[in-house]
Amino acid sequence: MVEGDNKGTIDTVQVALRIRPLMQLETDRGCEECIDVVNGQPQVQIKDLAFTYNYVFPQHITQQEFYDTAVKGLIGRLFQGYNVTILAYGQTETDTNVRPDKTRSHILVLKENLTSDNSLVSQKTEKTGDMQAL
Repeated sequence: MVEGDNKGTIDTVQVALRIRPLMQLETDRGCEECIDVVNGQPQVQIKDLAFTYNYVFPQHITQQEFYDTAVKGLIGRLFQGYNVTILAYGQTETDTNVRPDKTRSHILVLKENLTSDNSLVSQKTEKTGDMQAL
């Protein structure tokens, strides 16, 4: 994973890119990877075009690693009173929470972490006592 140099700052909008692996059907058809990660930068290159993000994740990263790096901090900010929106866009399975490669979906990982990370909820409850909305 390549991370931008925005440590210690809060961006209004953060964008994380996770490069998905080619599917078996694509490799069977002779498709090849068309996206290159710029070494040491949160940037990808497709032909002569370059795109920069806050985070760039390789194909082999787990959903949990993605959550811990790109999402968990946002959840903490949510409990500090900031508005947070997490949008996952891309090809996903619609009828299952477990993908063919046996990793869990982004939605399932987010749900599990929100309900199991009691430290976030406990901190907010101790400060305000108003977490009944969860």
